[in-house]
Amino acid sequence: MTSTPSLDPNVQAILDEINKQHPSSSTTTTTQKELRAETKQFLHTAQEYLECRKQMDAKYAEIDPDSTIANLDIQTDSGGIISDQTGTDNQMAYKKEYQQQSLNGAPVTKLTELYDAATAAQQVYQEVVQQLVDKVTESCAHVAGVSEGKIGADTAGAKLQFAPLKGRERAQEKADDDYSDRVPGPGTSWLYDVVRGSVKFSTAEQIAKCLELIQADPTMHIVKAKNRFKNPTLTGYRDFNLCIRIDTQRGFHHVCEIQIHLGPIKQLSIDLSSHKHYEYFRSYFDGSTDSLAARLEDLQQIVQEHTETVIRTRSIDSNGVLDEGILQRLLDKGQNEDRIDRLADLFREYLCEYDWSLRAYAKLLNIRLRKHNGPNDAAVASTFKEMAQVLQHQRRLEDSISFFQQSLDIQKRVLGEDHLEVANTLSSMAAVLRFQGKIDEAMDVLQQGLTLKKQALGEEHISVANTYNTIGGVYFNKRELDKAMKYFQRSLEIYMNVIGEDHKFIANTFNNIALVLVDQAEYDKAMQQYKGCLDIQKRTLGEEHAVISTTYSNIGDVYVHKKDPDTALKYYEMSIEIKQKTLGEDHPSVANIYRNMVKALKQKGDMTQAMDLEAKAYRIEKAAKKSNR
Repeated sequence: MTSTPSLDPNVQAILDEINKQHPSSSTTTTTQKELRAETKQFLHTAQEYLECRKQMDAKYAEIDPDSTIANLDIQTDSGGIISDQTGTDNQMAYKKEYQQQSLNGAPVTKLTELYDAATAAQQVYQEVVQQLVDKVTESCAHVAGVSEGKIGADTAGAKLQFAPLKGRERAQEKADDDYSDRVPGPGTSWLYDVVRGSVKFSTAEQIAKCLELIQADPTMHIVKAKNRFKNPTLTGYRDFNLCIRIDTQRGFHHVCEIQIHLGPIKQLSIDLSSHKHYEYFRSYFDGSTDSLAARLEDLQQIVQEHTETVIRTRSIDSNGVLDEGILQRLLDKGQNEDRIDRLADLFREYLCEYDWSLRAYAKLLNIRLRKHNGPNDAAVASTFKEMAQVLQHQRRLEDSISFFQQSLDIQKRVLGEDHLEVANTLSSMAAVLRFQGKIDEAMDVLQQGLTLKKQALGEEHISVANTYNTIGGVYFNKRELDKAMKYFQRSLEIYMNVIGEDHKFIANTFNNIALVLVDQAEYDKAMQQYKGCLDIQKRTLGEEHAVISTTYSNIGDVYVHKKDPDTALKYYEMSIEIKQKTLGEDHPSVANIYRNMVKALKQKGDMTQAMDLEAKAYRIEKAAKKSNR
């Protein structure tokens, strides 16, 4: 790439250095390196995933050789949810009548309103779907095996299952990730799968009858429909996914999800753990469909060539090698922007090969700089931002700041100084400054971002609350406890208003407030906050999650401050039991709890046991340092 005058000199120098490391595979001798743990996991999961796809395709071909189910037609009543009009900034607009409604019939404005409506709609939805399945089984009772209930059915001939409401945390993530820019907003008003259920049939005839009845039923209005027998999921799984709007007869409608499965396909999916593979590779296959086939081809090439390397080098043991020539050949082959972008993400997120990720992003950047005649497009800014995050992973913090600043300069020029993307980049940049210990600079950048977010999103938005929380953390680092408390409490107020009570953000904020209270020697108040945090964590994560172990340990610390070592030890023991189950007996965090227990034991005067635990902690820490070298 020729030097571009408008680029920061330090950024240009780093780009030149990266590009020198990127000769083509035809002109370089590639090296082999010992496999990282992350790479081993990736290769193992990728092999399982490709085998899963192969078996799923074979099973469907066996069951439905003429593609009868794939050719079933579904007509949506909505005619599509995309409007003929465009929204602000020429964004695609969507039909207002298909936004989720609150109890008063107006579009929902926040997550709590959506869940109030979903709770009220749930029973109506279940009754409607139950009646539908009853009609299908009655109509298809002649199908062999149905009347005898060989499917293990709740309703003769079908397996009907209603799921609990979608978790609030996952719902908020989906709204933010998929719908935050949708017009009209907010993103939460487009969540259709909070109320959901599924039905499993054994034959194509039953599925066809089910679809026929849904389309003929005036109480079920099909808003969206996916025929995944025609277009399977990334694991090869096939079903129908319908979003249907029902009238609750209470002054509002609600869009709910129903999945229609074919029994043998569903069972094979369970046997092959296909959902595990779906979750693992979801981010790699998300987004543009233009390069899906190419991304699958890249995955197949990595697995195939690595298998050949294993055979050639006989490196089947746990210390196998990765031939970097595989990565080079993938990078040389990539020409499509999306494909290169996904390769860069694969190198970073799945393989933890950060140098290779930078090379991929540099190639992408070269294409985009040529395409846009220099750093004159939001896509160029986005690439600089991605590279900044990779440099952050490598602990090249000054370089990371330079790339964030380059991204910011382009965003401000192309998108405008008040754009939300500018605020998001400022937040990312502040995290690096904070890690560097540049607390005052981080605070200035966060305050700039907060102002922009409030202008773009309003005060009552989860992203604004997140920034309040982060600023509270910076004030806590500075030991300005009153200011930290003020920002944590404002953050909590917004979270409560927007997402309700059962969310990890609220639990985390309770924890942050407790930390401030402990430093202020307000131990009883701190205990109330920790217990509020613990209640949410147990409801949302279960009793034995590693995060709950940390909260138990924090509560133990409070009892040490209160000079109650016996109660402190009780909480430390609960903490260490979970840590050992979830992370293993030799995890460094186990050593941390041992050291906390030492303080409690010394308070009790039990010096012998305190010394034993101190020795245990030392052995774990020493082993951890050795393995990290």
